[in-house]
Amino acid sequence: MKKDKGYSSFVLKLMLVCTILILGSCIIFAITPRFMKNVLNIDNKDQLSPEQKLINQLYGYVTYGRDLEPMYYFLKNDRLTSDTVDGLAKVRYAFQLVTEEDILDMNDNSFEIAGSKYQSYIEQIFGIGTNYKKDKPVTLYVNQIYNNAIISISYNKDKDTYTVTKINGFINNQDNKIKLFYTKLDGYNIDNANNIITIKEKVIYTEPIYDDKGTVTTINVYKDNRHSNIIDEIKNPNNKLIKTFSIDNYLNDASTVTYTFKKDVNDNYYFDSSIIEKED
Repeated sequence: MKKDKGYSSFVLKLMLVCTILILGSCIIFAITPRFMKNVLNIDNKDQLSPEQKLINQLYGYVTYGRDLEPMYYFLKNDRLTSDTVDGLAKVRYAFQLVTEEDILDMNDNSFEIAGSKYQSYIEQIFGIGTNYKKDKPVTLYVNQIYNNAIISISYNKDKDTYTVTKINGFINNQDNKIKLFYTKLDGYNIDNANNIITIKEKVIYTEPIYDDKGTVTTINVYKDNRHSNIIDEIKNPNNKLIKTFSIDNYLNDASTVTYTFKKDVNDNYYFDSSIIEKED
């Protein structure tokens, strides 16, 4: 039985239209840039995709130490580049990459790391050939190798090693206290064509006011670290508010930090720059 010519013509036209639509959608997909996307389950590392693990790693480069002390270097400077980051800060942030396998000689209160190994960690975060100071010791609150400890990191020129020494002191528990800042990861963008990754973060700065008994009477919320642009003033906050205080109620007024990472010749992404934008 022969099919009607009109029917055959209709089928051919339909197939042609479908082919055009498919090709068109492929072209659109190919040229559409990858827009900023939310980072989900960032705290559950077991469920992260390889892409999100990379973002988590890079975000960790610039947020290391925040939970243990007010080491929020990247939130205190409106503009930074790898070159303008303080050399002592580079030594501090590089410690996050140190593992027990790097230890050369250890006793109860100190251990050594090869200078070349520590330099490789600094360059991994801040770029190959980055400048940094070796002649001054730095102190740091850590929760690795030593649990919840204060350490000093100093360079030994004769041995070309870094000596990490545990010093007297303790870390105050920050629970139920107002912190100096609150942040929230806002998203990231991957530009494969130019080998650039950008990560965005929201931030607000707070100033608790205490009375003579040490009770918080006021919480001032600011857009900037210099406390010149106030967002909110909370009078007589109760303990529940202090304990649960977060940035979530201020996301529309918060400043935005944009961290930029670039890929080096070894296909390693390193910190290139950051900028804090105080949106009106």
